[in-house]
Amino acid sequence: MARHQIEPKKLFLRYLRRAGFSNAVAILHLSQPVAGRRIALLEESFGGALFERERDGVSPTSAGASFLPHALAVKAATRVALEAVQTHLQPAQVPRRLAMVGTLAGTALRRRLTALRRGDPHRCLHLRTARGAEVRQLVLGGEAHLGLRYFPDPNPDLVWLPCREERMVVVGGPQLDLPDKGTLSVGDLVGSH
Repeated sequence: MARHQIEPKKLFLRYLRRAGFSNAVAILHLSQPVAGRRIALLEESFGGALFERERDGVSPTSAGASFLPHALAVKAATRVALEAVQTHLQPAQVPRRLAMVGTLAGTALRRRLTALRRGDPHRCLHLRTARGAEVRQLVLGGEAHLGLRYFPDPNPDLVWLPCREERMVVVGGPQLDLPDKGTLSVGDLVGSH
């Protein structure tokens, strides 16, 4: 695929992620007129508008919103293809990227990552924290190989596996009248004052 065909899609994705053409063009080192022309070419190739232009900015049209998962898939596939070639040419040089919800980055994970590093000191691992929905987008967009988050994702383009159970506890003030037993049901909680 030619560079001029990929760059408008890159600009489209950057715009949606960074909430504005100004931020997107700065990241991609483009001028505003060049960026506008590239988006216009992309819209022309689709035969319709991907953005609503308004006085206070732009927002994606329904067509733009429907294009997003496919643009992410193209981006991810391109990155995976490049990394597949790099893996054969320079296996130790290909970094693995993990995106995770920040509250999961505790001591236990740090110990496991340290052990992984000792087992393979030449392997490069990039860790990035994000919110749950951002973890999904990072994986779908190919910016992360794996994601760790709290709940299963309904997106059919993702595969998810539970990796551990999260223990939940009930916390209440001293006036909370709970039954004196180890495990509580929802009914126990509803009847408590």
